[in-house]
Amino acid sequence: MAELVHSERVDAPDGRRVNVLFYDDGSYRFRIPGSNPLVLEEVFFAGKDKVAVITLGNPRRALNGAQQLLREVELDLGWVDGHRELFRRIRSWMKRYAV
Repeated sequence: MAELVHSERVDAPDGRRVNVLFYDDGSYRFRIPGSNPLVLEEVFFAGKDKVAVITLGNPRRALNGAQQLLREVELDLGWVDGHRELFRRIRSWMKRYAV
């Protein structure tokens, strides 16, 4: 297992805090006390030597956002014959709405 080489505590003005741990194998770990539950809202890895973005958020907000998006575009898959057809329709819908 990787060895911890450094850790930093980040305090937000509203009292929240995040502990960031750095390991000798290049990995990171984030500890967020008292924040459960959280959902992974966004992950963006641009490539070597680029910026990575990870967004954690409130599961209720994420669910409400997804439901609102579905209402806005009125996604109706109807009857779908098998998973391949379902994925084809979802990809088509995503291209149409640039999701």
